[in-house]
Amino acid sequence: MLRAAVAVYLGVLLGAAGAVHALGDRWWPATALLFAPRWVLGLPLLILVPAALAGRRRLLAPLGAALVLLLGPVMGFQIPGPDALLHRDEPGDLRVMTANIGGGPSMSPAAVAAVLGEVRPDVAAFQECDVDLDRLRSAGWFAHANSNLCVVSRFPIRRATDDPGRLGPVPGSGKVFAYVLETPAGPLSLLHLHLATVRPGLAEVMHRGWRGAPDLSANSALRRLESRLARARATRMVPLPIVVGDFNVPVESAIYRDAWAGWSNAFSRAGLGFGWTKYTRWHGVRVDHVLHGPDWECRRAWVGPSLGFDHRPVVADLVRARAGAR
Repeated sequence: MLRAAVAVYLGVLLGAAGAVHALGDRWWPATALLFAPRWVLGLPLLILVPAALAGRRRLLAPLGAALVLLLGPVMGFQIPGPDALLHRDEPGDLRVMTANIGGGPSMSPAAVAAVLGEVRPDVAAFQECDVDLDRLRSAGWFAHANSNLCVVSRFPIRRATDDPGRLGPVPGSGKVFAYVLETPAGPLSLLHLHLATVRPGLAEVMHRGWRGAPDLSANSALRRLESRLARARATRMVPLPIVVGDFNVPVESAIYRDAWAGWSNAFSRAGLGFGWTKYTRWHGVRVDHVLHGPDWECRRAWVGPSLGFDHRPVVADLVRARAGAR
C-alpha cells in the first residue's frame, strides 16, 4: 500500500507539473492551479516520509525525487545559472528595480526615497504609483509619471512620443509606456508595463466553481492579447528595451512563453529561490519581472524587501553583453 501511495503521489506531481507548464492559461483548471498555493501538493510528504522511515526506507529515494519535482517543476524554485554564479560578485553596469506599490495606503515620498536609498537602483519602475515626484526630483532623481506608472532614474528621462499607453478599452486593461534614458554609455530603452490581473477570473471560479470557467478563460484571452501587444511594442524599440513591471503572469504560463520567448528573465537566469513577488495570506506567485534582450546579461537578481504591500520588488544587476553590446 505504501509503495502504491508513493507511485500515485509521483504521478500526481508529474501531472501537476505538466498541467502548470503545458496547460497554464490554456485550460482553465490548469490556470487555476497556476495561481493556486502549489505548496499544498507537498502535504502528503508529511505522511509518506515518516511511513517510509518506519519500515520502507527504500522508498526514501523516490520520495526524494518527489521533493525535487515538487520544489522545481511544480513550485518553480530557481537556481542561478553557471555564468551568474561565476560572476555574481562582480559589479554590474545597471541596477534595475520594479515594484507594484498599490494595494494599500499610498507610499510617501520619504518612504520611496528610503527604499531607493536601501536598494540603490539606477532605474526604478513603480506600478500603481501615487507619489509626489517633485520631492524625489528635489533630491536629485529624474522622475516621470503617467497613468499611475512612475519611473525614477539617476539618468535623464525622455519618454517616447509614440507611446501606445492603454492596451485595451475595458476597465482594468493593461498599460505600457516606453522611455529612453540618457546614460553616459549611450541611450537606454525601457518599457514599463502593468498588465491586466487574473483576479476577476479566479474569483468567478472560486465563487461559482466550473460555472466560472468561461470568465477565467476570457480573462486569459485578455491577458494573452495584452502580452502580445506589449511584446510587439518592445520589438519596435531601438535599441531593444529592458522590460520591467507587473506582468500578472508567472513564467510557467503559456501566455508568458508565447509572448516573451527570446527575452531573458533576470530572476530565472540569476535568482535563487522561488522569487515570489505577489503575496496572499496563503502563498506567493512570481508575476513581476525584469526582462532583457541580448545586449545585456544578468549578474544577480533577487526579491527586495517588503514595502508593506502585497507585492515585493524585483531587483537585477545587469551588465552590457560582451558581444553585440550597444
